[in-house]
Amino acid sequence: VMTRMSTLFILFFILSTGTYALDCTECDHIIEYPTSGTYTTIDNDELNLGKGSVICWDSTLDYSQTGLFIDNFVGDKNNIFTFSNCGGQVHLTTPQHGITTRKSSFFRITGTGSDDDYGLVLDGNSFGIALVSGTTNVEVDHVEIKNNVGHAAISAKTDPTSDNGDYVASKFTMKNVLLHNNYLHDIATEAYYVGYFNHQESEAHDIVGLRIYNNIIESTGWDALQVGAAIEDSEVFNNHIKNYGQDNELYQNSGIFINSGFKGKIYNNIVDSGSGTGIQYHGNGDTDIFNNLVINPGGRGISCDVRGNRKQGGSYVNAFHNTIINAKGRGMNMIVDNMDTDMSNNFVSGEFEADWACVSGQTGTVKNTNICTGSLNELDGDYKPKADSSLVDGGTAGYDLDYDLACLKRDTTPDIGCFEVSDNKHEEGICSSEYASSSSCGAIFASIITFIITIF
Repeated sequence: VMTRMSTLFILFFILSTGTYALDCTECDHIIEYPTSGTYTTIDNDELNLGKGSVICWDSTLDYSQTGLFIDNFVGDKNNIFTFSNCGGQVHLTTPQHGITTRKSSFFRITGTGSDDDYGLVLDGNSFGIALVSGTTNVEVDHVEIKNNVGHAAISAKTDPTSDNGDYVASKFTMKNVLLHNNYLHDIATEAYYVGYFNHQESEAHDIVGLRIYNNIIESTGWDALQVGAAIEDSEVFNNHIKNYGQDNELYQNSGIFINSGFKGKIYNNIVDSGSGTGIQYHGNGDTDIFNNLVINPGGRGISCDVRGNRKQGGSYVNAFHNTIINAKGRGMNMIVDNMDTDMSNNFVSGEFEADWACVSGQTGTVKNTNICTGSLNELDGDYKPKADSSLVDGGTAGYDLDYDLACLKRDTTPDIGCFEVSDNKHEEGICSSEYASSSSCGAIFASIITFIITIF
């Protein structure tokens, strides 16, 4: 049975190296699927496995027939349940929902049981992983989900329907959700669907403590990453999104779509090529959007639209040090009622409907040192400023931002956009592998470790 210290050791190891090979003899229980039927259920009210147990998919077994329900696995912060592949890479190829968790907490689903980048592969399911029915305190990592034919790759929410009365806002809060280092591609709808979409006008539960990071998301029919209801301590960062919104579904075709309820940070993401807006924000304020690179959106680069009063509403929305390439119509815009707004130190290129449409906000929006252009002549091939560019040292100081997208330390007088031209070296830790070396951004690494220790 895995103790808290051994779990933390493995977590530190994984964050450093990516994998931890697991022999099937180390598992406390092996999951087996029947050769017929639609779904298999493993229920810890029946199995009686102790907290801290390791439950495994064995790479030598066939997992093609049924979907899996994981019910009533309730650990605690010192002893989490771990669901992992063992003995090699495992493929779950059922045409049903892949994995559904219910009434479970303090557990982890991971593909680190082999030396593969993604040791657990869900292929061709109607739904990938659904964290529902009171699921909380959960981590999903190093999983590949592909060729979903019906619904989202990973969903984390319990909808406020009549049969979920125990999980409405007055009775339940989903806490401490980590979704990271997953590869989600060729998905029919959303890759991530986290939190109920209409938190503002429903009894949907809150999410407190959310991290979505280091994911690769490619080729989604609808929004690549949709988040709502995350009212406190929420961060979406270091995700690389490409070819989103391929169905061009109205209101469902953004790279990152933030629904009502969200408060937190959206940073260091790369959103590349899609049919709609790169980053769409309808959250609750108290949000900073920074160091993002948005390339070839089908519409606006970053759009923030918060009308009327929000329940649990915040006081500000900021968007600073972002780089937007080839936006359509408008580069960045903010229509945010009853909150302070700041759009500064952004580089925006594109085809704008008018001069004012590059960086537009309501009366009172702070707009310092943005550069708007139809040309990319000041950037190199990686969208970083050239050494002689007017972006270099052209930004306004005072935004308390230590690092750029590549996790280079920013100078006292910062550059405009998501990149800093600097002789400073990368810092230790975790950051976007697209533009940073394998070791970068100690501040981000420290925050993730602190968050993990808080959970486990």
